[in-house]
Amino acid sequence: MKIRQMAVALLYKNGKALFVQRNQHRTFLPGYLVPVGGHIEPYELNEPKHACVREIYEETSIREEEIDGLRLKYIIYRMKDEEVRVQYMFVGDVLTDRKLVNSDDEELVWLSLNELQNKKVTFACYSAVRHFEELGIQDHEIYVGTMNRVDGELHMNWAMLQEG
Repeated sequence: MKIRQMAVALLYKNGKALFVQRNQHRTFLPGYLVPVGGHIEPYELNEPKHACVREIYEETSIREEEIDGLRLKYIIYRMKDEEVRVQYMFVGDVLTDRKLVNSDDEELVWLSLNELQNKKVTFACYSAVRHFEELGIQDHEIYVGTMNRVDGELHMNWAMLQEG
């Protein structure tokens, strides 16, 4: 069985989170709004935060020192086409006020949870944003989410990660 790992970030500023609007011509999630981030490289498998910081810089030019409190908040598991997908989701506050530069085929957008509701976004991403905003930013626990289907509808189950 194959395992695919990703590291993404919910970067906040003024009550809004930063998303990447993917081009309609992309093969993976065309037209979707996704958090900043991407695949973990083989040399980063034991350091998902390193992968997240690298991806943030590649996609936004924001450096780690321009983010306050970047921390692991969610680990999300799901099955897709005989593949286990693991997504490490970090959160932090963007300190810089400089204008972010879009890439040639993708746009960076700041959105609130209310604005995200009617957009094309993955269930895992929307569930994490909603959960994070319900808990409040002061909650420093790490949560594990497992996605499943109940009567054909997607559900996310959250559990606090604790010492065992």
